[in-house]
Amino acid sequence: AASGGVHSGQDALKLLMVGASVTSMASELLLHGVERLGEIRQEMLAWLEEIGVKVEPVEINTIEG
Repeated sequence: AASGGVHSGQDALKLLMVGASVTSMASELLLHGVERLGEIRQEMLAWLEEIGVKVEPVEINTIEG
């Protein structure tokens, strides 16, 4: 699990790629509201596509380190 410094979809994905099985971004949601989850999802999908990972469907096992 990773719980510090996760403020974007890219942050979360990087932590998953190095072995985290979950990430936490409570402060990000407290500061920006739960609407931020949709933005984070879009950031994750965009970055996965950019680095050449098949986006649909995304399986955690395909990005986990």
